[in-house]
Amino acid sequence: MIKNYLKIAFRTIQKQKFYALVNIFGLTVGLTSVILIVLYVNDELSYDKFHSDYDRIYRVVENQYYADQPVFPVAVTPGPLAPSLKADFPEIEYATRVNFNNDRFDYGNESFIESGAFVDKDFFNVFSFNLIKGNPESVFNQINALVIDENLAAKYFADVDPIGKLIKLNGNKEMIVTGVMQNVPENSHIKFSYLMSTDLLRTHWDGLDNAWGNNTLYTYVKVQDGIKLNELNSKIKEQIKRNREGSVTDIYLQPLTAIHLDEVNFTADVDGKGNIVYVDIFSIVALFILFIACINFMNLATARSMKRAKEVGLRKTVGASRYQLIYQFLGESILMSTIATLLAILLVDLLLPAFNNLAGKSLELHLLDSANGFKILLLLFAAAIATGVLAGSYPAVFLSSFKPTTVLKGQKVKGGGLFRKVLVVLQFTVSIVLLIGTITISNQLDYIQSKNLGINKDQVVYIRSLSDDYQIFKDELENQQGIISVGLSNQHPAYVQNSTSGISWEGANPDETILIHLEAVDPGYIPTMQIELVAGRNFSDQIKSDTSAVIINETALKLIGYTDPIGAKLFAGDERTIIGVAKDFNFKSVHQAIEPLVLFMDPDRYSRTFIKIDKENIKESMAKIKAEWIKLNPESTFNATFLDEDFNQLYASEQRTSTLFNFFSVLAIIISCLGLFGLSSYMAEQRTKELSIRKVLGASIGSLFYLVSKDFTALVLLAFLIAIPISTYFMNSWLDSFAYKIHLGATVFILAGVSALVIALVTVSYQSLNAAKSNPVNTLKGE
Repeated sequence: MIKNYLKIAFRTIQKQKFYALVNIFGLTVGLTSVILIVLYVNDELSYDKFHSDYDRIYRVVENQYYADQPVFPVAVTPGPLAPSLKADFPEIEYATRVNFNNDRFDYGNESFIESGAFVDKDFFNVFSFNLIKGNPESVFNQINALVIDENLAAKYFADVDPIGKLIKLNGNKEMIVTGVMQNVPENSHIKFSYLMSTDLLRTHWDGLDNAWGNNTLYTYVKVQDGIKLNELNSKIKEQIKRNREGSVTDIYLQPLTAIHLDEVNFTADVDGKGNIVYVDIFSIVALFILFIACINFMNLATARSMKRAKEVGLRKTVGASRYQLIYQFLGESILMSTIATLLAILLVDLLLPAFNNLAGKSLELHLLDSANGFKILLLLFAAAIATGVLAGSYPAVFLSSFKPTTVLKGQKVKGGGLFRKVLVVLQFTVSIVLLIGTITISNQLDYIQSKNLGINKDQVVYIRSLSDDYQIFKDELENQQGIISVGLSNQHPAYVQNSTSGISWEGANPDETILIHLEAVDPGYIPTMQIELVAGRNFSDQIKSDTSAVIINETALKLIGYTDPIGAKLFAGDERTIIGVAKDFNFKSVHQAIEPLVLFMDPDRYSRTFIKIDKENIKESMAKIKAEWIKLNPESTFNATFLDEDFNQLYASEQRTSTLFNFFSVLAIIISCLGLFGLSSYMAEQRTKELSIRKVLGASIGSLFYLVSKDFTALVLLAFLIAIPISTYFMNSWLDSFAYKIHLGATVFILAGVSALVIALVTVSYQSLNAAKSNPVNTLKGE
């Protein structure tokens, strides 16, 4: 029976040709989009699930409480926390600290800056990063132990066994390779190329085991099997308070698999986090696109009802039951959906490299070379059948309901017209919502890029370290043509993390705990960043008392409440004098509002170099900077970038989302246009005689075009009205994640509505004009 239905389905598709191709192409584009989105979403949801006990692994994070904000979430924790949790709570089986670092490796004549971390001996008991060589129980027994990944092993040692080999660390410390691990998977929230023991970190940081007030490291724990999370959280909540008097910090356990997509915006979190909102958005977009493709199928199938009415009547006359006809029509739709799925798989394979480039991913589609790939293949064909049933269900029921006595007499079959109009409205509603989303996201990103941050990041060279003799380096550069100024700081201006609650002032409420950010800068930093001072003056090396002076931002001034701040005092262990007020500038992402900031001088803390150069001599200036650096730091690798590139990285996630959203919105509109093109072709075909008669009676081509296209125009306008409140809700929800954002004005909606209308008219114009321009003699000669 199935074989017979397939034969009939094949013959029907061959007869329909144009409309079948439109349907198959629409479904192919739709399914291609869905597969790509599913691969993207699945990758985002898979983060850290490669660890064997991922459901028992947690990161310890903080909630700090201050008077000026309800909660201040922090991802890093004090050094002593991990060992204290393991010692005090039997529910915690293992605990490890992770402190990320960049170090210079020297081996032979090779020298490179690599990214890695200090970890505790429990690291490989907590995580399932696989050691290819070395024993996880003893790999960190030596204080100078070094574990490297496969890439570093190949980079430095080629085919030679690296175990026991020595690598010089930062030009002075001999490290011995004790282990080689597999490369860290792409879907790991922590990334590193090498690991070193915290025993080595302890030799140059006394606070590792006792600095309860210094949040520097990430803390991870593995709990005993069967532990109830809420109960354990209530036990460990005040662990920092128990060890540090006056602390305003609570802690809790964050599930490992929640870290990558957690909605909480933690201070000092790891780089490369995802966003669950974007995962939800793309999941909805995938459903929308599939929905649009299915609507196309339903529209064309029901629109061609008159063409197939006699077929239905004849088959019923010779004994076919309604259920047999339903099976036949469903078979046709499933067959087309299956063909579309096969084409979609081929298309995904072709598009995946370009899609990976857009999404910043390394997605792969392995369907035949693994058990998991075979499961995916089965799921795809299950989806093909489901899509075929979904798309073909209404046409099958509608077409099979025709009565032979009606259709064989040539009478017009009623029904389906309203349903087709509803489908077109739904289709364009979704398309317009996506258009509005695309325009809004693009406008917000343009706003971010053009917003005056309060600092000038253009033509600023950023060196992630300090010259051995930074004053000579600075003086030499400032005497060079093309170098405008040089500034030093202990933090990156795009993300100032250091903060304290230990600052007070005259009139401060002693019962309130206020968090204020801190940044150590030299006198050259403010002119290099072109930070505007609204009161007072800059720091000066010539004024000795400036070592105890501070410059505050406008937000800090509002918090403190001084009407005349210049010369006023702040107290932070010692007395500090306010010498200036800086105009507010963004020192974090624009997702966050500007917070109180205090700038101060402290040469012992400077660790980063910023150099403002002339835009007319960029190449020559970079050469001079590099030459001067190498002259003063022959043992150090020169590693410099432009500051604006670092700022752009803050919004890399939004930029990728915008690109992907544009990509899928275009596909959704293409699918909508395909359906509209097919439907307009059929409608024009049905009205050819009517249009010819009107033309004979004197109707112009313009009036005939208007007659054919007005119905579609009305449907698009209705879709536009429905799309406005839907898109307003979703776009305002997305914009609320930004402290500084655009206003969702009427221009966005008008632009989207006009674009949708123009696209619809262009789509139907070809068939409408052809019908209007056809020769009445050829059309009416048989009448």
